[in-house]
Amino acid sequence: MVSAGTVHPDKASVADSFSRAASTYDLHARHHEVIASILAGLFAGLPQPGKILEIGCGTGIMTGKILRAFPGIAVHALDISPGMIEACRSKFRGNRALSVMPGDAEEYLEKSPGYDMVVSSCSFQWLHDTGKIARRVANSLVSGGSVVLAVPVEGTLFELAESFRTGAGRIICSLEMDTGETWMKRFVEAGFDVVEAFTRKVTVSFPDPIDVLKSVRGIGASLGREGSGIGPHEVAAMRRYYRNVFSSPRGGGVDSSYRVFFISCITGRNR
Repeated sequence: MVSAGTVHPDKASVADSFSRAASTYDLHARHHEVIASILAGLFAGLPQPGKILEIGCGTGIMTGKILRAFPGIAVHALDISPGMIEACRSKFRGNRALSVMPGDAEEYLEKSPGYDMVVSSCSFQWLHDTGKIARRVANSLVSGGSVVLAVPVEGTLFELAESFRTGAGRIICSLEMDTGETWMKRFVEAGFDVVEAFTRKVTVSFPDPIDVLKSVRGIGASLGREGSGIGPHEVAAMRRYYRNVFSSPRGGGVDSSYRVFFISCITGRNR
């Protein structure tokens, strides 16, 4: 999973990869379902919005929770991937409150002010200029507008990374990500007042380490350039280590975890 802490693929490649995964995304996005549910719990502490922007809507896992939390409120759901856009549109066809739009989030935020709330679940790690994104979000919001964000951080897919590193002698740099503290600093420096912020480990179990790999690829992510040269012997070594060290305490499989930073905040000082 290429992240904010690494060299980014070009945006066309990202869009293409997620388009190809659109039909399988929901089958593999088990972490993302849990993350979206936790994120939706942060809505309760924020002002009622009149217009909402969702960045990186994907197939609509978070979109559905937004629509249920704010029935009848206008929601603009943005994604860079044509395949994901079509999947989201199909899922909510007929919902007049929702507009699903193609677009590059970093460009869109520069020219689209007037939102009361910006929501994003597990998409900011794909952005190129993460250092400026909090200020761009602030510019898209009305005074007193809010942000509700979940982003994977350092330690995500630790079991997979450690199994490749120790078990197979391969360092997967693309699993290196920013910390929650880094994300918090960006929003505070952009003038936001933090309502709630925490980092949580989200763990799900899979039958086998190979299924963990399949889930990463099934949502359109990858192990980056380092993952392209991994051979079957290294995968086998990774698998042995993973099964020995990270077997699920619930039995019958292995654990895979995301570390996720959650934050809700409101535009405040320096506005």
